Amino acid sequence: MTIKYFMFNTSGAGSQWNISAGNGVDVAAGVTVGSTDSFAITGTGADIGVNINGALYGETGGLALLNTANSVVRIGEQGEISGNVSGGSALTLTDSGGTIENRGLLTGDSTVDVFNTSGTQFTNFGTIIASEHGVELESGSSGTFSLFNLADWTLQTSARHSDQSTTLRARQRTPS
Repeated sequence: MTIKYFMFNTSGAGSQWNISAGNGVDVAAGVTVGSTDSFAITGTGADIGVNINGALYGETGGLALLNTANSVVRIGEQGEISGNVSGGSALTLTDSGGTIENRGLLTGDSTVDVFNTSGTQFTNFGTIIASEHGVELESGSSGTFSLFNLADWTLQTSARHSDQSTTLRARQRTPS
């Protein structure tokens, strides 16, 4: 596995990095990676690893992973992913079947957009701020998407399921 390390701020037009199958990206704490007109980072292919301890900002969204079976995305406590435009998402996933762990901050209109993510497990320990939906299973999705929320979050108003061919399994932490 080849890993691209972002140790310094970078921003510009287009995606700032495209992750290919079997490879990864690591954004260090205090580092910002941004796109002025697209997703900050994109990836295509299976077995991708993403570790975000800094910030991803994109005009369209922060991170887009397409057809990325068995991929792992970890957002650390200092990590932040954001989509800027109306309809933008922090994280967009298609055909993933992987693992997402958020301990940081995700912001956007529909903060996490998922399509055909059968077998994907999303565990949230962090903060999700959305103007529309925190997690949205898009129309046409199929399979099972598991959401485990271990943070203070009202799931009933923050998750949306727009198609009955997908199963949304969600578990909310019981307040103490």
